[in-house]
Amino acid sequence: MVGFFHPSVPETTVKTAVEGGFVPFRQASFTDVFALFFPAVTGFTAGVALSGDLKNPRTNIPKGTIFAILAGLIIYLGLAIGFNLFVNRNLLQTNYHFLHQVAWIPLLVTAGIWGATLSSALGGILGGPRILQAISMDGITPPLFAKTFGKNKEPRNALVFTFIISEIGILIGDLNTVARLVTTFYITTYGFINLAFILEKWASANFRPTFRVTAWVGIIGFITSVAIMFKMDMPSMFAAILILGGLHYVIRKKQLYEGISDVWPSVLASLIRITLSRFSKMKLSEPHWRANILLFSGGESIRPHLMAFSKQITGKHGLISNFDLIHQPGGDRLFPVRHEIFSENKAKESEGVFSLRQQCNNIYEGIEMISATYGFSGVEPNTIVLGWGRHTNDPIRFASMLGYLENLNLNIVMLDYDKIRGFGQYNQIDVWLRGGSNNGNLMLALVKFLHGTFPWHQARVRLLMIASTDQNQEKLSRQLKSLLESMRMKADVAIVSKAKNQNVHDIIKEHSTKSDLTFMGLAPVVPGQEKHFIENADHLYRDLGTIVLVKASSFFSQLAIGTQHTRAKNQSSFTVKKTKARL
Repeated sequence: MVGFFHPSVPETTVKTAVEGGFVPFRQASFTDVFALFFPAVTGFTAGVALSGDLKNPRTNIPKGTIFAILAGLIIYLGLAIGFNLFVNRNLLQTNYHFLHQVAWIPLLVTAGIWGATLSSALGGILGGPRILQAISMDGITPPLFAKTFGKNKEPRNALVFTFIISEIGILIGDLNTVARLVTTFYITTYGFINLAFILEKWASANFRPTFRVTAWVGIIGFITSVAIMFKMDMPSMFAAILILGGLHYVIRKKQLYEGISDVWPSVLASLIRITLSRFSKMKLSEPHWRANILLFSGGESIRPHLMAFSKQITGKHGLISNFDLIHQPGGDRLFPVRHEIFSENKAKESEGVFSLRQQCNNIYEGIEMISATYGFSGVEPNTIVLGWGRHTNDPIRFASMLGYLENLNLNIVMLDYDKIRGFGQYNQIDVWLRGGSNNGNLMLALVKFLHGTFPWHQARVRLLMIASTDQNQEKLSRQLKSLLESMRMKADVAIVSKAKNQNVHDIIKEHSTKSDLTFMGLAPVVPGQEKHFIENADHLYRDLGTIVLVKASSFFSQLAIGTQHTRAKNQSSFTVKKTKARL
């Protein structure tokens, strides 16, 4: 500043420059201005890198950073104003070394340049090796760089490696090339510091900084950092992102999260909280229904077909809560201990599957209690999946349990698995519909999800309906095809004639014996006739291979195909009768 009034070469100043005002002699772009000011805000990272040596890092780092940036801003603005007011314009435009002529003592300019260069170099040499030493101690980089020497635990190996990298940068011979990459990494660091601050501020319950800043500062800082990188040097930005992504992959691959404070569990918890709050207020429509399954598998290792089938009807959309109920007779309480979260096969555990093991003194009561109470608003189970009780020791109690589950207004899906035939060749799925029931819509929804999985994606689907001889079979066929069109499904339609004295069971066995999977509606359980219900069902299902028995909740519409109330509606010729539903 003294040189403005006492320069080493007096003619370099123009005392009347003030008369011209602040008139720019050159239009500078944002990139040019940023390139001039950016070096003033990089030096503070040396202090951050040496935070381990600070007496009180929590206070020193934020205060030191702000004071350093403000001091640099004041100096830069002061020099710009002084150059404009007191230095000859022609000299500014033609001589890059004008400071030696303007300065009061030119030697001090040279000393200042050397001092700034050496301080930046020393900051990198002191900070870089310590950072490399720290991440080596965490196992991210080779342990060779984690070795310490002397009383102060100096990182000599890391220092030598940092020196070699610096020499490579010098030997490139083009500082502009090096500066582009270094600048991008600096801005990337600032951007991710802001992003980390935003996530911690929003999600982490343990984030209580002594230096409080509004979250908008971090949001603006992150957006600005990305915008600057995109504008200045897009290739370098993508290179920095790839390197950081590779580093993140290495950390995850080596499972180095132990002992490291991670904000992502808090972020996911906050997202779940927001999502559930909004989801609980939404009304789910039938076309957007997806299965949220409460599965009673009895152990995946014992009945793997139940888990496999449940995964197929949920696909990538639904959820499965798999309960493994362990019978522990005796005791005063139904559940003597709290349920245990487990995974029988972690390698095969799918996303959206949650396995729980629960001891109970009565299996049937356990299923009823869990079905009535499990879940909460937004993610309540809407479908119960269990095996058909062909070999149950108490068929009457089993049928009574089905009646209880039906009264809960939950979808009931039971798999009667043929251990010999299994799912066959996954070639054919038969769906038996009854005109006046809502089971058909649930069965078609399950088949739609089933057909979207790899084992069943080429399976032939047949939609079958039994009609009496006095019904218009051609009209029924048109209605079924219209139903399939409205649901955007492809299937073959077959109307099966029933003679006056012909048994329905015999008709189903005649047409679906060779089917790999057969869907049928489950008749309601009449109190007092549980034994008769089980006997009739066992007689029908005995020779049909693997069967899926379905009982839909009132959430699904009733199909009135072939009845006197049939009328066209919404591009289909079936009547929809809605009742109050449990979602």
